[in-house]
Amino acid sequence: MIDEILANSGIRLNQVDALAFGRGPGSFTGVRAGAGIAQGLAFGADLPVIPISNLTAMAQAAFELHQRENVAAAIDARMNEVYFSQLKREKVRSDFGEFFQWREVITEQVCPPEQVIAQFTDESAFRVGTGWNAYLQFSEKRFTGTDIELPNALYMLELARVNWLQKKSFQH
Repeated sequence: MIDEILANSGIRLNQVDALAFGRGPGSFTGVRAGAGIAQGLAFGADLPVIPISNLTAMAQAAFELHQRENVAAAIDARMNEVYFSQLKREKVRSDFGEFFQWREVITEQVCPPEQVIAQFTDESAFRVGTGWNAYLQFSEKRFTGTDIELPNALYMLELARVNWLQKKSFQH
């Protein structure tokens, strides 16, 4: 599949600067598979790896699709818990230039809906992820999700580019 994607793009793996992957949170099997594939390819091609938060990728999708810069992401973690974070998009200046990045307002965590409700007071935040519609506690508070339900690799690209520019990657 990876060979097919590269062929359709007209590039070879040795023409890539780095590999990015969704580092979670998410299902243990999916995260391990993604990390293992990225690390294996990176090792074979001597490329750095850039891990991207799945919750931040959904925040980036909210920006690219809906121009939202204040996002609360919640993915159903099963067993009455969600992976949760609130993020805000901010302009940053550094030695590496000027760019936008996401700052955690509420740190990425796994917790029950009641704990999210206790921490989450900014109802103006755009809500993304499967978690908002998975539990009655959220619907009772009128916290519902939007059309962005799961992370998508397309929205990891800009995040990976910004991390690459800041030299936030690691060797396999």
